[in-house]
Amino acid sequence: MTILVILKEFLPDFLTGQEERTHLCESDKQVLIEALHLRDEISGQVTVLAHGSMDREDILSEIWSYAPDQVFMLPKNIPGRDAACEGSVNLIPTAQALASAVRQIGAFDLILLGRQAVDGDSIHMASLVSHYLDLPLLPYTRDISRISDQKLEAVCIDDHFSYTVNVSLPAVVVAHNDNVPPRYPRMADIRKAYGGRCNTRYLSGQTKATGTLTLLQEYSPEPESNTDTIFLSGSNDQEKAEQLLALLRSMGCCL
Repeated sequence: MTILVILKEFLPDFLTGQEERTHLCESDKQVLIEALHLRDEISGQVTVLAHGSMDREDILSEIWSYAPDQVFMLPKNIPGRDAACEGSVNLIPTAQALASAVRQIGAFDLILLGRQAVDGDSIHMASLVSHYLDLPLLPYTRDISRISDQKLEAVCIDDHFSYTVNVSLPAVVVAHNDNVPPRYPRMADIRKAYGGRCNTRYLSGQTKATGTLTLLQEYSPEPESNTDTIFLSGSNDQEKAEQLLALLRSMGCCL
């Protein structure tokens, strides 16, 4: 199962004085975590495609700390962005550029997007991307209940009802699950991400020609160092608690 997560720029709120964000918003974080949980359950690969102001080093490092398999970046200077108004984005050229970037990266079984982006909660961007990729769209998906034989079963919601949808893959899914189990970055992944040892690749943003890939940072494993520090590698509270208890028992600190 190959999964692509598109993290879409969420513009700052100039009316309330909100500054440009320096970390992932909750919508982006939830959809990334949901993709990683799916990878754990059914095996496969998770690729992240980010665009807009997410080219900040701190945001990219945060993305890498969750340990996706690949990260691609579509920079700000894509066709359709109004240079006279830095905060505005023309949705159609942006969606075309994202769809082109998806084709450049490769084929995917499942494309996940969060519900918040340049278009607020209206999911116009997801609708346009699915249109230009000629893929079915599942809006406001609360739960992906089953994936088998290149088919997906999911529960979608609207203002009044929830309903079960079956669709053939590949498909585009707008995740709207506020009950995603927590997932915490492992210490080894945090050190790798913030130590500049991950290779984010920048795409050209061209919608007609094949894009170019530029290596931003190269990863080379550091030699193992002798240390007495022990890191708990669990991805959630339960796993970490079990590892800590086993460690304390091995040290004779508890029964």
